Amino acid sequence: MATTPVRTDACAKQRAQMADINVLNDPTNLDRFLSVAPNTIYIPHAYDPDVHHPGKVGKQYRSEVCFVGTGYESRIAFLEAIDWSGIDFALGGYWRNLTETSPLRPFMAHDLEVCMDNSETVKAYRGTLASFNLYRKESNLDELSAGWSMGPREVELSATGTWFARQSRPEGDDLFPMLPIFSTPDELSDQLRWALAHPDERQ
Repeated sequence: MATTPVRTDACAKQRAQMADINVLNDPTNLDRFLSVAPNTIYIPHAYDPDVHHPGKVGKQYRSEVCFVGTGYESRIAFLEAIDWSGIDFALGGYWRNLTETSPLRPFMAHDLEVCMDNSETVKAYRGTLASFNLYRKESNLDELSAGWSMGPREVELSATGTWFARQSRPEGDDLFPMLPIFSTPDELSDQLRWALAHPDERQ
């Protein structure tokens, strides 16, 4: 079985037509793919209940705030604009592009040259008090930067019972109306500090 990356430029259309099946995790461009590759289906993000569930972890996974993801430039700029003083912040994922002077480096939960895998990610989620979902701005095409589906990390965070703040997307807005939405670094900072200061309400 062959698969193709989710892009809609001419090269991706050609690859999509050659693939046995094309799987999209957001239906925003489903019709565009179907117009050139009828063998395209949409499958939403999901979680594995045997893996993603609440539970206790060792001290090495505990933090006040945790974020796991890829260190895209837009995410780096956003997180560097937040004052993390007084917060036990754990950063995981793939962050090799951090500069030597980045204020985020001290918060890395693992070696900068490695990527935190899914088994470690779920432990980090179980061990933190609060998290957040931050969408990347980078896209091959500007029209693809927005989407309808929530990200996989939101599914995993909710499955582990972890409180998190989120950026707005229609699917997540429908499923998580109780969670705060942020747009700016200052908004996220305020929401995280509120969550840490109000454990009963956060829970």
